[in-house]
Amino acid sequence: MNATRLVRRASAMVLLALTLVVLVLVLFGAGGTVGLVLVVAFALTAPGWVVARFMDPESPAMEWTIAVAASVSIVLLLAMVQLVTGLWYPSVAVGALALATAAGLAVHLVRMTREQVAA
Repeated sequence: MNATRLVRRASAMVLLALTLVVLVLVLFGAGGTVGLVLVVAFALTAPGWVVARFMDPESPAMEWTIAVAASVSIVLLLAMVQLVTGLWYPSVAVGALALATAAGLAVHLVRMTREQVAA
């Protein structure tokens, strides 16, 4: 396994762990400074990383650039939909986003595992 694949697999695992922690925080209504930092880190990286991996950029720098840009776009779009519809439930939105992100990360981890076995 080359270094790029190893970094991508580690990134997926760390982001999945972060996503699951955020999901637990949302489910139990936990907050505080640590919770805020974790939710912001999740919102700025994880959803977009799932999108970036489907694009399969060659460079890790490009992958993370796409990840942050896509994450910001996804979160802003989600917030705008809530504002326009008058359904402002940020905890529900973050929880739903975390569930969708966890599913996408799981898909990528399974795909990377299959590619590793096939190689």
